[in-house]
Amino acid sequence: MREDIIPSIESIVHSLLNFKQICKATIGRIVEQKSISLGMLKIQFLKTTKQISDQILLIDTLSLHLERAMKSLSIAKGGQLRASMERNKQYMLLGILQNKEASLMHQKIVLAQIFKQYWYKKQQSLSHLSQLLASYGYKETLKRGFSLARTHNNSTLIPRKNMVEVGDELTLEFYDGSVTVSVRST
Repeated sequence: MREDIIPSIESIVHSLLNFKQICKATIGRIVEQKSISLGMLKIQFLKTTKQISDQILLIDTLSLHLERAMKSLSIAKGGQLRASMERNKQYMLLGILQNKEASLMHQKIVLAQIFKQYWYKKQQSLSHLSQLLASYGYKETLKRGFSLARTHNNSTLIPRKNMVEVGDELTLEFYDGSVTVSVRST
């Protein structure tokens, strides 16, 4: 029985060794691929870094050339550059003043419209108040059928009955005229 088990154990060991070699080879290939991938990634990173540093160098070079050109222009032009800058400043200030002037003109027009509306409303209100005042005047009351009683001599208004005595002469004022009356009874 022992002899039957040995070939089985040997075949299992052999299978395990084969499996180990297959795993080792697979792992080796994976590591190799990862190494290649990492290597490619590193190369790509270095290329990108180089491109960026080349662009930075180009920008620095251009800045230096621009600075030198400005200095030489400043030296060559002398006061002309300053005069040009002063003219630009004056044009800018002139533009600002023109904008402010246009804004003020617009505000003046708006203010005139507001004043016109205000004046119109005040005229309407004054007209209404004068009509109201006229309607409350005593002449308008006389038009509605009332009359005023006054003393005949000094034209004092008589608002109460107890101010009148028998024999007094009164003037009654109506809408269309007045009459003189004599009081016979109270």
